[in-house]
Amino acid sequence: MSRASGPRAYGHPSAPPAMPWFVRWFSQLPSRFAIPLMVVFLVLPVRWWINTQSWESARHGVVQAAQATLLDRLHLEQTRLEAQLGTDIAQGLSLGARRLVSAWGLYPGITHAWLVDSQGRVQASLSRRDLGKQLDALLLTMVDPDLAPAWALHHHGAASANATVHAAHTHVLSDKEPVLLGHVSVYPGHHLLVQVDVSETVARAWNIQRVRMVRETAAVLLLLAFASVLIHFVWIRRMEHLKATATALGQGDWLARSGMREPDELGGIGQALDRMANTLQQQHQHLHTVANASPALLWTSGLDKGCDWFNERWLCFTGRSMAQELGNGWTEGVHPDDRQHCLSVYSTSFDARQPFTMEYRLRRHDGQYRWVLDQALPRFDVQGVFVGFIGSCLDITETKALEAQLLAQSDYFRVLVERATSFIAVLDTEGRRLYANPAYRQLLGEERAQLGQLFWDDVHLDDRATLRRVFEETVRTGVGQTARFRLKTAQGEVRHLSSHGGVIRLPDGRVSQVVVVSHDVTAQAQAEEHLLEVNARLEQRVAERTAELQAVNQSLESFVYSVSHDLKAPLRGVDGYSRLLEDDHLAQLDDDGRLFVRRIRSGVHHMEQLIDDLLAYSRMERRNLDMRPLSLAVQIRDALAFSQAAIQAQHVTVSSALDDAVVWADATGLALVLRNLLGNAVKFSAHATPPHIEVGCQSGNGVALVWVRDNGVGFDMKYHDRIFEMFQRLHRQEAFEGTGIGLAMVKKAMERMHGRVWADSQPGAGATFWLELPLANGAPVAPLAVL
Repeated sequence: MSRASGPRAYGHPSAPPAMPWFVRWFSQLPSRFAIPLMVVFLVLPVRWWINTQSWESARHGVVQAAQATLLDRLHLEQTRLEAQLGTDIAQGLSLGARRLVSAWGLYPGITHAWLVDSQGRVQASLSRRDLGKQLDALLLTMVDPDLAPAWALHHHGAASANATVHAAHTHVLSDKEPVLLGHVSVYPGHHLLVQVDVSETVARAWNIQRVRMVRETAAVLLLLAFASVLIHFVWIRRMEHLKATATALGQGDWLARSGMREPDELGGIGQALDRMANTLQQQHQHLHTVANASPALLWTSGLDKGCDWFNERWLCFTGRSMAQELGNGWTEGVHPDDRQHCLSVYSTSFDARQPFTMEYRLRRHDGQYRWVLDQALPRFDVQGVFVGFIGSCLDITETKALEAQLLAQSDYFRVLVERATSFIAVLDTEGRRLYANPAYRQLLGEERAQLGQLFWDDVHLDDRATLRRVFEETVRTGVGQTARFRLKTAQGEVRHLSSHGGVIRLPDGRVSQVVVVSHDVTAQAQAEEHLLEVNARLEQRVAERTAELQAVNQSLESFVYSVSHDLKAPLRGVDGYSRLLEDDHLAQLDDDGRLFVRRIRSGVHHMEQLIDDLLAYSRMERRNLDMRPLSLAVQIRDALAFSQAAIQAQHVTVSSALDDAVVWADATGLALVLRNLLGNAVKFSAHATPPHIEVGCQSGNGVALVWVRDNGVGFDMKYHDRIFEMFQRLHRQEAFEGTGIGLAMVKKAMERMHGRVWADSQPGAGATFWLELPLANGAPVAPLAVL
């Protein structure tokens, strides 16, 4: 190694990286100039950007204000012109409309104003010379050539798009100059177009904005100047003092101190610099102590190749004095079998100026030889001149013993792998076999189990892609994967294998090898295939049974509707004849006859209601529910609105206490439940004084509770389960109408929606019916299936 390359190779600082010229120039400026310039370069562009944005915002505001003013004027003139034009057209005059249009010249900034009819002729204008002329011709001669295309385009577009629309609107004709076009339809086929020049208003706004920007910029510059002076006295002078102190320390003046105690950053740097100086001074004093306290055996050598220093740990280890160890005296403690090799490695590395590492046995003070690991680096002075070596020795006797144990364990695991009945293979990261145990070689045959071949070449074609993907995932993640595949044995049999992978890593953590352990699971695979066949047959039988049940269900539905139709047909005849008897011959009947007719009519009505309820119950059992989130408050209000006629007819008062609960339910089913409960509450509380119903809902613990409470006749709780059964009634038909099916439908609907219903009551004290439904904040609940 050359002297010039020594310092760079062993930890000496290299030259600073190259910098752009402007950074290099800026870094050469003193801080008193660099900091203010940096602030100026940062602040002024930002200030310029803020001023530009402020002006654009102000200019936009002026144009918007002008547009708003023009719109107000157009709306004002629209009404006046429409009234005037109606009079002018009726009387054949046009002076009134012309006078109104001429008045636009009194407004500031108005440069053109035309009233145009449906043929594009000017009927009124600020100039009498424009009367009767075509607007398109005037635009080419009188309007600014830069604005004429925008005028014409906007005129024709507005006239066609707003032929029947009377709303006024404005349009900015030019992006360069703030010129506005106003348009409004004032009479069928007539349009008023006005051009406004707002440049004078924009100029006044610019003068105000410019004065404000100059004032703010001057204030910013004064603030920067004050900040520069403050920075000089607060920081720059103290930084120069820190520089002088650091320079003195760098020249070897260990007594130099900054003496700064301020609490800011520079004061902290000064205090840190003083602490560093104290530390360097202490390190210089305690270097020898640190070296001697090291657990390693340290040594140094000079240019004569002989050792010139040993730390106390070395001397304690060997039990010899410094004089005995200096030069080559230390070699007397090296084991005779290692001495020549040790001297050869040291001499070769010394001549080449290269670091070295070697192991040898060194005699301890008790006469026992211990293995040591000797590592050494060449030393260089501040000029980069080679001055010798510095080395350290560590006792690795226990490590060597551990290595021997690992070798013994390696032999143990080798015997296990060789004798294992599992199929074990070691692969590289490309999937090539590096090792295959005897069981694996016997499975494939010696010719197919050769090393260097890809692991998946022997796998069934249908399983290769999957196995390769699993292998690549194992290499990429370092996490062992499990895979199943098929291969053909040396005897030609197809076997099912289950493999479990593991990885071997390099010291840096990268995967270097993959170990695959496979087991024969052919019997398990055959059992699984048989199970799949059985499941397939079961699924087919279930599908056939489901189809049969659906057919039966459809037939049952047809039967129900047919029966209902057949039942209603004679019932309609009885209803018709009884009505005729009541209408035409009631006066001819005695009291008993009239009573019999009324009972016949009531029985017919009851029978029709019973048939309808039976159909509703049948539909509820068979229909597919649409389960979705529903607001209980909305559903209850809808049910109350549906029952409002009955509530008012019985003079029932209703109170409600609703929260924001959202439940999983079927809208139609929930509406049927609420309407039935409200109808029962109205019916059974009709004779109360006064009749009252309370409806409410609340949520908690994943469910929502709904209650419908009345102050009616109530019932005995021993009949609780009976009231939810078909055709079960607790009161006579004459006292309370009904078919005895309503509560049965309520129970069926709640069961279909995964809810439940129950009641609390006492005779004469009213009844409370409770509903419980699952909240919609969890997973959706499927309705009970109907076959």
